[in-house]
Amino acid sequence: MKYTMFHEQQFRSQVESALELVQQVLDVNRKPRLAEDMDHEYDDKYALAEFLTNTTIAAQMNILERMGLTGNKLPRLYDMVHVDKRSVTLVFETEDTCTFSKEQLVDVVKHNVEHVVETSKTSSSSIFGGSSQTKSQSVKHKVIQKCKEYHWKVSAQYRVFCYSGNDPENNVVELLARSSSTSIVTTGSKEAPFPQRTVHDPIKTSFTWLLQNIEKESEKQQRTCGFKIDRSKDTCRTPRRNEEIDKSVAFFHDLSFWFSTVKQHFIKHVETDILGNRNPANDATAHTNAAPKLTSVSDSQLFCPVIPLLEPNQEVPGSATRQEEPKSLLVLASPTGTTTTTSPLMSLGDIDKLLNEQCRTLDDTMAELTSVFPSHQLMKLVTIAEASIVFFSLGASSLFKQYQQSIEYIEEMLRKQLIAAIGKEVQPKDFQEFMKFHDQKLFAPQFAPKPFSYAIRRPNHYPYGIISIEGSGNDGKVEPINTHVRFLPGEDAPAMSIPINAATTIQMTGDRYLHGWINHRFGSSSTGSFTLSARARQFSSFLLIVGVMAGADQFSPKDAIIVQNKDEVLLPLLLNELPTAKEFKDAIVSLSPEQQRFATSFRGMQLESSVFGVCVIQLKPQMEALLGLPPDALTKEIRLTQDLMSLFVDYQIPSDLLSFDGSCEASVKDKVDCVKGHTKAVLDVIADAKKAELEDMEQIAKHHVNERLAESASWANWTGASTVHRGSESFGCTPSSDADTRRASPFCTSTAHRSSELFGCIPSSDADARRASQEEERRRTPVSGMVFLSMPLAETVPPRMSAMVDARQCSMMHSMMPMAPRPPAAVEVQTPIMVRGTAAPAKPPASASSVASRPTQVQHAAVDRVAVLMSQGEGAETHHSALDFTSIPKQLDSLFDKHDSDSSIRATILETGRPWKRMRQDNLLSKAKQSRLNKDDCKSEMDKAFDLLDALSRSGALPIAFAELHVIVAVTHCFENDVMGTVVQDNVNPIEKVEKSTLMVASTIQGEHAQELIGAGPDLQRLTDMFP
Repeated sequence: MKYTMFHEQQFRSQVESALELVQQVLDVNRKPRLAEDMDHEYDDKYALAEFLTNTTIAAQMNILERMGLTGNKLPRLYDMVHVDKRSVTLVFETEDTCTFSKEQLVDVVKHNVEHVVETSKTSSSSIFGGSSQTKSQSVKHKVIQKCKEYHWKVSAQYRVFCYSGNDPENNVVELLARSSSTSIVTTGSKEAPFPQRTVHDPIKTSFTWLLQNIEKESEKQQRTCGFKIDRSKDTCRTPRRNEEIDKSVAFFHDLSFWFSTVKQHFIKHVETDILGNRNPANDATAHTNAAPKLTSVSDSQLFCPVIPLLEPNQEVPGSATRQEEPKSLLVLASPTGTTTTTSPLMSLGDIDKLLNEQCRTLDDTMAELTSVFPSHQLMKLVTIAEASIVFFSLGASSLFKQYQQSIEYIEEMLRKQLIAAIGKEVQPKDFQEFMKFHDQKLFAPQFAPKPFSYAIRRPNHYPYGIISIEGSGNDGKVEPINTHVRFLPGEDAPAMSIPINAATTIQMTGDRYLHGWINHRFGSSSTGSFTLSARARQFSSFLLIVGVMAGADQFSPKDAIIVQNKDEVLLPLLLNELPTAKEFKDAIVSLSPEQQRFATSFRGMQLESSVFGVCVIQLKPQMEALLGLPPDALTKEIRLTQDLMSLFVDYQIPSDLLSFDGSCEASVKDKVDCVKGHTKAVLDVIADAKKAELEDMEQIAKHHVNERLAESASWANWTGASTVHRGSESFGCTPSSDADTRRASPFCTSTAHRSSELFGCIPSSDADARRASQEEERRRTPVSGMVFLSMPLAETVPPRMSAMVDARQCSMMHSMMPMAPRPPAAVEVQTPIMVRGTAAPAKPPASASSVASRPTQVQHAAVDRVAVLMSQGEGAETHHSALDFTSIPKQLDSLFDKHDSDSSIRATILETGRPWKRMRQDNLLSKAKQSRLNKDDCKSEMDKAFDLLDALSRSGALPIAFAELHVIVAVTHCFENDVMGTVVQDNVNPIEKVEKSTLMVASTIQGEHAQELIGAGPDLQRLTDMFP
């Protein structure tokens, strides 16, 4: 869940240790337990949150009371807030001074340095100069060094006070203040260790909220804690998520930070920086002046009364007589609005005991600190006064942590109870699966959402393939998305224009499907990945176009690809969310009129461009209409269909060369045979052209070898016979004379013979040179109606390249050379130079036997059949207004602006990403391999698809009637939290929210009132009451 800061293990450890002390404070028979272990109602959680907050207020006042906020100062602060209506600020001010006292020369004993003096003494054993004896003696002396010490007087003063409003000089309530000084000794330099005067920045925090939640009882003149949660506010969602609890947590957090900063001042600045800067010459003196450290202060013995405890069969809090006199400055009062006589909350008498226990542990710890630290009356920087402030800071921080964990515990308890009721922690994937199941029951069968998975087929035929939009979550499971679908027959809709280039626009008259897709996003997590999947059957093919709607009757293509022969293409889809209608209005409200108009126009363009389209064109039926064949004529003609595809895509052959040109009364077989004949004739022309080009390349290769041999012969004449012999061996050919033949080895002769066979030539001669020249001239002369691209081999092979080329290398060079079609001499073919989308006018055929002929009556009949569909669409347009797909997002945006009070529904733009993935099987015996199509590959695939589409439509002259257009309008329902957080923390039922957005989308897509979409049952009345 979002926002949560609950640490269960740490919390339970603290509660277990506190429960032992609670049982000691209360009666022996009392057994309070954590709230989750006791039966209670939902309202009891609100009462528990109020109880914990009021207890924290009282416990915090117990700490502040010992810091100086006594009973006579609290009324003044209370009046500042409740009477003067002013804010109150808690401030810690401090100031340091450093002055020079004296300079002193001291003797410093160097303990690690010694001076050793050795003396020797010689003595004789007799007076007559007999034997003598020498004695040595060493004496050690301590080294004493004269050192200068500089004495500094460091003074510090601080105070803690409260002031009202923005004037810290007037109307001030001082809680505590102290001034002290100490002597700092430094050596080595006379430079001052600190500035002469340092005024630290005051440490401030607001104290207003605490005083606002204190009430005064008129009868007893006793102040009580008056925190309450206003459940009538719209911001109140749960016992944890409401405005009052948020303010309380923020206040105690700021107060805890204030205490921590004050504590750091004494520990870091006073104890470490000032006192730690002592550097007297005599280390022993510094050691004797050591004082207890502030870092040794601990609050481990302090009892915290803030515990989320419940106990069954308790009387209403506040109804029992207090058994002990409260020692706290504030007490708790009975909660208002209690209607029952019993409550699981602890009674006021029990709370008084717990607060008194806190006061006792506060006083006991203070007594222990007093016995360790010096009195505050002594002139020292660290005394019991500073140790007390550090202790109170630790206690305030622990109190805040315990309060925060107790409040978070209530929310964690709600989460656990919800999981126990459901049996699992609901994830976004679980919610989507539930909504799929729920929508099937909610809507009438004809309006229920359907999976976006459609077979591409003609009526009563086996499908050519399948297209679908699929989503995959973190678990890797892939499923089609569900959309609300509205079917629009092609005969009731006008023709759709699809521009494939600047000069060609085709007309599509097929069926249309309008889809409404509602995606769900929880928190900042991803909604998963989505792909557009297209799969083709074996020996089947179709053309896929992806784009956006550019108008009421215009589709703007962005990508296209031909899918055939078990291809599987995966196009990743990217989801770009637009701001909600309310967010847009809030953003432009303070703009100028010109800026508002610009933003409004741009948003309108964004909404219109969010209409995503997928167009699928069936190739076989369109080929039948193009070639003048009856329906189903190409259904079983697999080879013919593949040959036609190759001619259209690879060679861009005009359809006039292939279409049926006989009598319209001919049988289906005769028509197909006629098309087969035309196809075979064109294929033969291409094959002959390839063969002739191959022969030309062989002649070029032979001529190149002859040139190399001639060069070698010239070189041999210049260098001598021996060089000629070596050159002949290197080229593997016969010597140039009989004498050389006799001198050559048999191996050389055989090698020359094999080389001649491989290259299809014999050793160089004048006749061969003449034939090669004639062949080169013939090759460069264009055949009628054809343009050949020639590339001499000499341009591709370096001049000094070795002539030792085998047949495989020669064949490889042939395959790499560009080859243009060359027709046989018996048939004269005039092929226009094709540019995608346009064609240069070609000269009409000279004879009736030409392959290219005029469209026959059958072709006109096919065109008329498509024209009838277009005329029906035009007639329908006159009687029925065409549906403008680009207006759907604007209609939804208007509905969301009016009915989406949470501002959580966003229009979403769909677009294809990169790279694509394609699974392709190269042949029937191989396995399918996956390849990635990058930007350039996708551009190449789109060019192929548009070339085929240009041929199938005769550059826009023939409408595309065998197609389907799927239009998708997507929106995303966004939740700020995850599923469990939305229910537990936001107290929002996401099912009802999504139901509302689904009804708005479905009614707009279907063009029906929302009540007409809901099936019969209790849901109709429930939704009518919830969303009138």
